[in-house]
Amino acid sequence: MKPYIKKIGRLFVLLVISTLTPTCSTMKKEIMFKNDTANLQVNDDTCPNNSGCSIEIKNGSYTMETDTIGAMYPSFTEADGEMVSFTYHVPAKEGIVDGDYKETITFLIPAGLKGTMVLEDESLSKVKLLLNKQCFCRGQAGYRLITKGRLAIKRSATNEVSFDLSYESPGIDLVVSSIKL
Repeated sequence: MKPYIKKIGRLFVLLVISTLTPTCSTMKKEIMFKNDTANLQVNDDTCPNNSGCSIEIKNGSYTMETDTIGAMYPSFTEADGEMVSFTYHVPAKEGIVDGDYKETITFLIPAGLKGTMVLEDESLSKVKLLLNKQCFCRGQAGYRLITKGRLAIKRSATNEVSFDLSYESPGIDLVVSSIKL
């Protein structure tokens, strides 16, 4: 065997080993909460360590559609009501394809809501509580409507919105199962 082929082989093995060896890096915990008018505060326990969380409240709505293979997905539209989306995200380590992990919970705040509204289990369908799990985890990923849990939404006299949500999706492993804003 020619010497340069042995060198290339050794370099390739070294490259593979260095790619597969975990690196020590500190992941920065960021909690970003956005709204067109103000930054929103949340309990730090809502976003687990080594992750990033974001929340967005914007005008809009969605309906659930089904594709040709029977999978559900949302179709977003403009509307008078408000839509809340909370996302928990753990990015993949550099060089790993399909290694991201993300859970997004989306629900609607009905137009004209004043005071407090509390919904439990099947009544969560009134706000279209939606879970989107994105990961390389067969049988776990995808969209599903949540019908097991409790949501309390409050709109104050100064038009500030707060909510307390706890939920579960039977058969689906979740990292975040409660959100409080």
